[in-house]
Amino acid sequence: MSKKSLFHDFDGCEHCLVEWLDCYQQWLSSQPDGFSYVWNVLLDNGIEEEEWGGIIEDLKCPACQETLELGDALYVRKDLAITIASELAEFVSEGIGECEYCDSGPISYTQRYGDSLTLKTVYQLQDEYGVPDELWEVISERIRCTCGNELDLDSPYTTKYEVDRWFGEELEEYEVAQFMIETFGISTIEAQRFIKHLMRYPMLGMEHEVGKKILKTIRSSKMDGIMVLDQLQTFSRSRKRNLIQRHVPFIDSELWAPPEGIPVHGRYNPIGVPVLYLGDSIKTCLAETHVKSGEAAEVATFQLLKTIRVLDIRRDGNLSDLVSIPALTGNPLTKEYIFPNFLAQCCALSGIHGIVYESVQNSEGWNLALLQYEPERTVRITKIETYDHSFTQDAPSKKKEPTREVDHTLHF
Repeated sequence: MSKKSLFHDFDGCEHCLVEWLDCYQQWLSSQPDGFSYVWNVLLDNGIEEEEWGGIIEDLKCPACQETLELGDALYVRKDLAITIASELAEFVSEGIGECEYCDSGPISYTQRYGDSLTLKTVYQLQDEYGVPDELWEVISERIRCTCGNELDLDSPYTTKYEVDRWFGEELEEYEVAQFMIETFGISTIEAQRFIKHLMRYPMLGMEHEVGKKILKTIRSSKMDGIMVLDQLQTFSRSRKRNLIQRHVPFIDSELWAPPEGIPVHGRYNPIGVPVLYLGDSIKTCLAETHVKSGEAAEVATFQLLKTIRVLDIRRDGNLSDLVSIPALTGNPLTKEYIFPNFLAQCCALSGIHGIVYESVQNSEGWNLALLQYEPERTVRITKIETYDHSFTQDAPSKKKEPTREVDHTLHF
């Protein structure tokens, strides 16, 4: 059997469709179904492995003439286009909250009282998702609203985030991650792409245009939310202890952040990077550490020895929502932490010592992630107290709130 006859049923190879595959893998991070690998074709045609060497020598794609290897993929154009279009259309449709047929507010309100030209239309999705022109017609036929309605190219729609914001409902993880940070002037699609970039290349955030934009904004004097925490201000940090497994209280050296290389993945620290997590009160710390029956906790009081600058995200609803998403998995690398990690490292690189954020466990409290500090120079432990689980509902100690930095001429 000749090489030409072996592959005559295929229209091309993966090298022919780089634009299609880049778009697909950017959003779905996988290889689409509909490919047949060279080695599969050889097996399907009953060719023994010992004969493969002679066949793949100088084997080229029937369309682009690119040299093929055993792991390269071949396709039938029509079948592959339908597969990619169907999966991308399903993915794109997930971001549509309501259309004009099921709309309960945002679209009709804008049409009546606003500028209807500001409404998003399905046609705009082509540019937002970077869909190649030759794929768009097949994809657009498959775009659906959550109500099941088929949408035309000029059909207006709202995102799930916009619908939730309209009604003041709490945002789900997916929608929050989608729109991300109006603070930095980043669009929904840019944010989505950046999160995917960080999940694939967690150490190369600065290689992405969005990453560069975020760092530049933080370094500039235009960044909102930079606050100062005064010297002598105190915070708390707790570490719980199983009363059966350990009878002896923790000492001061055990209440600092773990040394480099030891820390697990946290909201503001990548794996192995120490960050000192503090609370505004004893109540907040005990709530955050989930002290329960049969456990005790040592709570250390930390006192600032220097005035430090921090980024306070409590006043930024968009940013606060995003970085407050609870970790939903026990995986070493979690999607919920990937952007807050990047934000924290941008702050540390810009000379900002920490991040102040709302406590998830105590609605009245707040936390400080101290990114840069020197024990006994920046902060010290003044005392350690032991609490059992019955103290978790004690009234929180009052702490001085951060004051807004008045010198807007600071440069990082």
